[in-house]
Amino acid sequence: MKCNPWRWFWGLVPVLMLGWIAILGERERIEADLTSRVRIVLERQGLGWADVAFEGRDAVLRGRATDPTEPGRAAAAVIDTLGVRVVSNEARVLSVVDNFEWSAVRKGSAVRLSGFVPTEQAKRDIAAMFKASLPRLEIEDRTELARGSPPLEAWLGGVGFAVKQLALLKEGRIDLQKSDFSIDGEAIDARSYGVVRSALAGRMPQGIRLKSDTVRPPLASPYVWSARRQGKEVVLAGHVPGEPVRKDLMDAARRIAADAKIVDRMEPASGAPEGFASAANALILALGRLEEGTAELRDRTSRLDGTAESESRADEIKREVGASALRAFPTSGEIRHREPTIRTVSPYVTSFVLSGDAVVVSGYAPTNDERTAVVALATSAFRGRTVLNQVQIGAGQHDGWSSCLETAVDALRRLKTGRAELTGRSLRVSGVTDSDQTVAGLPDEVRRRAGSNCDTDVSVALDPAAVAVAQAAEAERQAAEEARRRAEAERQTADAQRTEAERTAAEARRRDEEARRLAEEQKRRDEQIARERQEAERQRAEAEQRRRDEEARRLADEQKRRDEQVARERQEAERQRAEAEQRRRDEEARRLAEEQKRRDEQIARESQRAEAEQRRRDQERQKQAAVPTPPVTERPRTGNPVVDACQDALSKVTREGTINFKRASFDLDPDSFTTLNRLAIAANDCPDLIVEIEGHTDSEGTPERNQRLSNRRADAVKDYLVKAGVSVSRLIAIGYGQSRNIATNDTAAGRAQNRRIEFVVKMRGDR
Repeated sequence: MKCNPWRWFWGLVPVLMLGWIAILGERERIEADLTSRVRIVLERQGLGWADVAFEGRDAVLRGRATDPTEPGRAAAAVIDTLGVRVVSNEARVLSVVDNFEWSAVRKGSAVRLSGFVPTEQAKRDIAAMFKASLPRLEIEDRTELARGSPPLEAWLGGVGFAVKQLALLKEGRIDLQKSDFSIDGEAIDARSYGVVRSALAGRMPQGIRLKSDTVRPPLASPYVWSARRQGKEVVLAGHVPGEPVRKDLMDAARRIAADAKIVDRMEPASGAPEGFASAANALILALGRLEEGTAELRDRTSRLDGTAESESRADEIKREVGASALRAFPTSGEIRHREPTIRTVSPYVTSFVLSGDAVVVSGYAPTNDERTAVVALATSAFRGRTVLNQVQIGAGQHDGWSSCLETAVDALRRLKTGRAELTGRSLRVSGVTDSDQTVAGLPDEVRRRAGSNCDTDVSVALDPAAVAVAQAAEAERQAAEEARRRAEAERQTADAQRTEAERTAAEARRRDEEARRLAEEQKRRDEQIARERQEAERQRAEAEQRRRDEEARRLADEQKRRDEQVARERQEAERQRAEAEQRRRDEEARRLAEEQKRRDEQIARESQRAEAEQRRRDQERQKQAAVPTPPVTERPRTGNPVVDACQDALSKVTREGTINFKRASFDLDPDSFTTLNRLAIAANDCPDLIVEIEGHTDSEGTPERNQRLSNRRADAVKDYLVKAGVSVSRLIAIGYGQSRNIATNDTAAGRAQNRRIEFVVKMRGDR
């Protein structure tokens, strides 16, 4: 019989189709496996920017690197991965900019970002910062990737600080030019203005320098300021342009009423008219000439009402107001007067108070002429200082009254600050001086000069500032010594870290070398298998050809046997290929298992060292005086089982652990790291919830300092948790200072309980 070739063709068609389908399925599996393993390798080597795609076993590398050496490193990492044949390196390097600038502009309900960022991860971190601080604003990000930034951690710290300040501005702009920080804008309200001013005056983020600060308080219209003097109280209220003007007005109020209580109700605001400070000072000075009264500035008008001791004094005040800085502020109001009646006064008191650059003369004089003489005596003795006349007319002075006042003024003239008061025949002089000789000799000198005119009592002390100078010098010396010790400790720490980094790098090189060796060995095995397969295929083809030549002469029934033989041989070849692939996979699994075993052993050794170090620290703490652990405030149940479960988990870790800081610092004590790592694990177990980190202090120090300290301690805990793997978008750091104490501050145990960190779990969007 003759051979029919069409039978061969129709028999091969299904075989070819099945083979092609098998090849396509196997290719997709190979590409997915290679892509997964290569991405893991790139992430481990810090090359997460790189993107890789496969066509079969051929890789195409893309992405934008932040370092010129990284594209080559990424290509080497890909080609060294087992199974990759060739790499087409299409990765690019980010361009370098000399002026690495980043800015944020807030206007209305939107924030526009422009400039440069160093990495895609930094872009995501900045977006998370804005989402946490300004969740309701629309963020328009026009930033570009570029090289040339300062150290990444310091730069991100400056951006985080900028975002916090921008949240307190109604409209404004923040620029970060490399490490130079500039801010401009209008605060939302007086409280926000105070918070921004406090932040800018405090410690800037490490590596960031304040270049420009033009933050303005909120605009006020109408612009109103007032002062009221009544009895022993002076109340200042309304708007002021800023802290320097506020301080100047407070000093002016103290000068006109040295013994009065000064009440400050002023708030910073923009919109002050030109000449505001001079006009306000003129009104305070006029109030000092009145027995009582009120003064007000409203935009560019002023008003003065009050009562003078006499008609002549009222006329004098009116003339002074007309000739002062109030000329530019049309003044209205009424200055009344009452004529004093000479009455007998007992006890008969006349006093001089020296404070700063002012002298207040008060009490009684028998006549107008005597009162004028007393004021003239003070003016002559204290040249260059303001003399405020508060002397009233009254009878009842003793003989020698004038001579005793001269003695009092002469004694007071030799003091830095002080008071001389003549009550009947008793002259009392008190104050402070910079001279030891004055302290020792003034009492006898006053007694001799007074003679029999009056009885004297002199009490003079050294100025505390003189003592403080020596104490400050000693404190500076101790601080310098402490700084030297701290620098030495930091140097030793840096040396240890460098040694550890070198050891880690050597271990990484050894692992890379081992991986390359295994890859080369696998490559040789693959080549050997391929040669053996080719030889077997050649021999099979030759045998098949001989068999086909013989079969061509046989009958048609022999064709069926020949087809069955071909199928059996094809199945055997597929089985051998599958066995070879399985052996390769088994070898790869064994290598990965051995590598994981080595890593587990390393982790176990490090864990043992950590436990030994923890035991040593526990023994040291037991030797020290025990301080009660601050209790964890029990939070009310929210009714949400997910929130309550997460809150219970965090509270349990906090209650069982320790979170401490170095004294008067926001530097975390290393003993706290174990607790913080457990807190990071507990926080990541509830990934859809927000965690607020609350910082609290005791009442030692000023409230402003305690507020800053609590903010920075809360930020330090937040930064650690972010480094431990908690998403920054889920963490909110808040400082409450000393406002939420839970125990008394009169004992060391109570203060220790008040110094604490607490965690509050909330749903996203809750406040």
